[in-house]
Amino acid sequence: MLKVKVDRIRRGAEAAGRDPSEVKIVLGITCDYAEDPSGIVDKYKSLAIHYMQRTGYEDEYPADYRALLDRIREEVPEIAYPEWEEPKWHLVPDDFVKYQLTVGTEAECIARIEELMTLEPDEIMFSSGFAHLEQVTKYAALVSRLKA
Repeated sequence: MLKVKVDRIRRGAEAAGRDPSEVKIVLGITCDYAEDPSGIVDKYKSLAIHYMQRTGYEDEYPADYRALLDRIREEVPEIAYPEWEEPKWHLVPDDFVKYQLTVGTEAECIARIEELMTLEPDEIMFSSGFAHLEQVTKYAALVSRLKA
């Protein structure tokens, strides 16, 4: 999905007469990992619902998720707060959370970030919702592993 957006930005810059390489691309990713990521995946199902409700970019998602987007919007009519509330989490499959966000095991997150780096962003900004200080050390560990 991010590739579609990055390509759209670069084409738009070119159409506007700008050099696409001069447009700064910053990828903001929600990221978290654990040896057993099931609790993390469950925690971020609310955020996945929040994104599904707020975005109108269905054509950017794989076709497999179209029915999921429609169902979430129908069954959760009010915008879900990104964390704490549990608006029909059971509707969101784990694989969608891992597709939408950078969550899973450490190895899965590293692989996802390496995939995102192929888009050649200028920066990647880590986010974990309402983060705690220990998240910073986890991000630093990921970056260290990526640089190795």
